Amino acid sequence: MELMWNDLDVSRVMGSTVSQALVEGSIPMPEGRSAAEVLDSNGQVEVTEAEVQEGKVTLTGRVGVSLVLSGTDGVFAFSSSAAFRHSVAVEGAKPGMNANANAQLQTLDVNLSNNALSLSAMVDIACRVDSAAQLKVLRGIRGVEDLELKELPLTLAKKREVADENVRLREEVAAPNVENVLSANATAQVRDVKTDGVNAEVEGTLNVSTLCANKDGSLSQLTQSFPFSQNIATDASSRELAGTANVAAVNVRPIGEDFGLLAVDAMLGIQLFERQESGCTLPLDAYSPNYSFHCNHEHARLLNYAGTVNTRHPVHETVNVPDGMVEVGRVVSCSGRAVVTGSAVNGGRLSVEGLLICRVIYASGNNSLYAFTEDLPFLAEMPVSAPDDAEAILGANAMCTQFSGAGRSVELSFSVELNAELYSLSDANVVTGISEAEAPDVPHGIIVYFAGAGETLFDVAKRFNISRGNLLSLNPVYSENLDEGQRLMILL
Repeated sequence: MELMWNDLDVSRVMGSTVSQALVEGSIPMPEGRSAAEVLDSNGQVEVTEAEVQEGKVTLTGRVGVSLVLSGTDGVFAFSSSAAFRHSVAVEGAKPGMNANANAQLQTLDVNLSNNALSLSAMVDIACRVDSAAQLKVLRGIRGVEDLELKELPLTLAKKREVADENVRLREEVAAPNVENVLSANATAQVRDVKTDGVNAEVEGTLNVSTLCANKDGSLSQLTQSFPFSQNIATDASSRELAGTANVAAVNVRPIGEDFGLLAVDAMLGIQLFERQESGCTLPLDAYSPNYSFHCNHEHARLLNYAGTVNTRHPVHETVNVPDGMVEVGRVVSCSGRAVVTGSAVNGGRLSVEGLLICRVIYASGNNSLYAFTEDLPFLAEMPVSAPDDAEAILGANAMCTQFSGAGRSVELSFSVELNAELYSLSDANVVTGISEAEAPDVPHGIIVYFAGAGETLFDVAKRFNISRGNLLSLNPVYSENLDEGQRLMILL
């Protein structure tokens, strides 16, 4: 006997886990600056490397933070970051495998003491380890003419990157009273991708928010959305592409002294993906009426990429100034950080639950600055082409689009940008080899057999060590899958 094999080009999930990492460190104060109060701190987390080792994955990344502080010489803003390194145990992980790590900033605290800043952040990490190595499975046995195989045909899809390009955007926005820009934050999202198979037209939106110092000494926040359209070369084989965009850098500055304009210069990283489907056949079991052997099985969790979707979810809320704080004379600025707390796919829709952590800076009647934090829950939904057991890897950004307030209430409007990568898993015990076995002991004579729940013709024929053809000759059934209690006649 000679074993024959198939090498299946499938992605297998070898292990997954969730973990939390505490990131702590000091933040250097800009030279020559002295701070009295932290008015706002916002941040994001980035995983820059994921190294798969025996039984674990070591992640390297950074927590970036944008700060607005008040000092003896006025309000100033700057950005900084703290590096982290964190290991998570993942059963089944081995060197050479691939790690997919999704990190989310759960909490962020920046404390000021004696003009020194300290950072404490909790990062939620979801880590999945995949193997791209081909799966070697049994295809047949040369010399065994009566081999019976139980097989499962599957159609699986992979995510394939077809473009990765940096795009520079330059825009101008009217700002007649602005003297200086203290800080700028930006997010970007791909709205639509059209392709002819060679080039793709990518449409999206760049959202920019700036904290400005005005000519009269007051502070204000300007928020502007810029639609963009870019042509990007691809090597896609599909006409249906999905895309993501991230802001690698943004710079906002006044133009001249009297022009009343701000120049916006942003560098975007745009990635495009396609979903590639391929079919495969998994051997689940095998036997021969004339040769005795046992099948050796391996449990395989096969990854099926279900697509990438984007949506924009509006959040409108009225929040109250906390008790004990002075009333609002004018709202100066508002920032937000979106935290995803849960997600589920049901009936072709992805539901996402989250929390919007808002920071409001306002001026009182005498122009003194105050700040408070408010947590706003949100629920967003988007249509998806994915099964109900699909899981989502989610990214979320938030930007305040409008605000106003007076007295003890503040009206807030946010845009929450959600990006979801969907995948599902197919579990199977596949035949990866055989071993010798004694011949089965089966009865002789005429047997009336009633099928059990979930049984197939293969299962019954193997139980009595006969071919499926033999079984069908006495039982003209029309389906491999049998009904529970279905009567079969067996001649041994």
